[in-house]
Amino acid sequence: QRDYVKAKYWLYKAAHGGNDEAQRVLGQMLSDGHGGPVDFTEALKWFRKSAEAGNVDAFVHMGEAHYFGLGTPVNYATARYWYERAAQLGNEFAKKTLEIMTRKGR
Repeated sequence: QRDYVKAKYWLYKAAHGGNDEAQRVLGQMLSDGHGGPVDFTEALKWFRKSAEAGNVDAFVHMGEAHYFGLGTPVNYATARYWYERAAQLGNEFAKKTLEIMTRKGR
């Protein structure tokens, strides 16, 4: 059985220690509301730390946050920036999202 509260506790420890994957997963838990209430602002903080460490999946989360306005105002230019970083490193989701953004004029 999953224990999100315990997982979140250990992720916070690892995230504070600088583990970029723990930072990304912690951000995902916060944005999904696992182990507590949804907190997009706090999630964005952890996604940003992870992205600054070069985590490609965090680039995608940063793109999504800015595309949908999760924890930050909608900003398609900033979303595109993050999706492009992920796409340059081969992330297929980011590539498809950029195609959709281009088709929609975003």
